[in-house]
Amino acid sequence: MTNYNAAPPDEQMKKMLEQNLAYSKQIYLMTKKVKNYMMLGIIMSWVKIFLVVAMLVLGVIYLPPLLQGFIGNIFPGVFNQRQENTQAKGVEELLQNGDLKQEDLIKLIQQNGGAINSYKNILDLYNSQ
Repeated sequence: MTNYNAAPPDEQMKKMLEQNLAYSKQIYLMTKKVKNYMMLGIIMSWVKIFLVVAMLVLGVIYLPPLLQGFIGNIFPGVFNQRQENTQAKGVEELLQNGDLKQEDLIKLIQQNGGAINSYKNILDLYNSQ
């Protein structure tokens, strides 16, 4: 605090109030910057949380098919072999029972992925016997 010995008390008070006002303005500007910085930090923390949740949701949606394809490439036939065996058994049962219905044949063709795949499975079954 500055001591103004030569100035009268009113003048000293006026000078001190002006200094106090200048300091208050500086403090106000600093607190405004700190408030903006804290608000930015809060917003960024919410953005981080949103990104983590979005990545988890996308992982749950897209990761299983990707892993199945990846494992299918590494170990070929693991998933397809089970499917082909059940489809081949279905064809054998239809052919052996003798009661071949049109609805059963259409369902079997749709399960095999279309007419071309069904013909391929029938030929494979015929060639294996």
